[in-house]
Amino acid sequence: QVLTFIAGLVNHEKSKHIAEQVGLAFTKIGENMALEGKPTWGYTSTGTKYNRQLIPAPEGRKYVPQVFLRVSKGDSLATVARWLDSQGVRAPGGKQWWPKTLNQMVRCPTYMGLRCELVLGKTSTGKPTRGTYGRVLHKCEALVPADVWKAANARLDAKPKRGPALPDRAMLTSVIFCP
Repeated sequence: QVLTFIAGLVNHEKSKHIAEQVGLAFTKIGENMALEGKPTWGYTSTGTKYNRQLIPAPEGRKYVPQVFLRVSKGDSLATVARWLDSQGVRAPGGKQWWPKTLNQMVRCPTYMGLRCELVLGKTSTGKPTRGTYGRVLHKCEALVPADVWKAANARLDAKPKRGPALPDRAMLTSVIFCP
C-alpha cells in the first residue's frame, strides 16, 4: 500500500509537469501566431515546430477561388460538389465532395487569410449551435478576397434550407393512401 501511494504521488507530479509543458508549448505557438492543428483544405503547412505557417497549395490556388465565385453567383453546393468531382479534385481525406463539406469550406475565414478560433454556442435546451468565429489565431495568404468571401456567405444565408429536390416525384402520393 505504501508503494502504491508513493507511485501515485510520483505519477501525479509527472502529470502536472507534462500539463505545464503542454501549456508552455501552446503559449509559444500563440505568441508566434503560428498554425495549430491540421491545415485547411487548399493549404499546406511549413516551418519549424513552434512557427508553422499556412501556405496555399497549387490545388487550392486553382479551385478555391472558383468555388467561392460559383457559390456567390448562385450555384448550389451540390452543383459545385459535382463539378469538383468531375474535375478529379478530392475532398479532405481523399473522399468525394458533399454539399455539407463545401458549406463548411465557404464559411471558413481561413480562405480570406484569417484562421480564427471556432466558438461553439449552446441553445437554452443544451443543444450545440453552429459555431461562430472568434479571435484570429493565425494570418496567412488569402485565396479569396474578402468581398468574394462575404458575397458567397451572404448567398448561402439567403438560400432557403430545403431537402433534396426530387424532380419525378409522384404528385398524388400524399392524397391517396390505404386505410
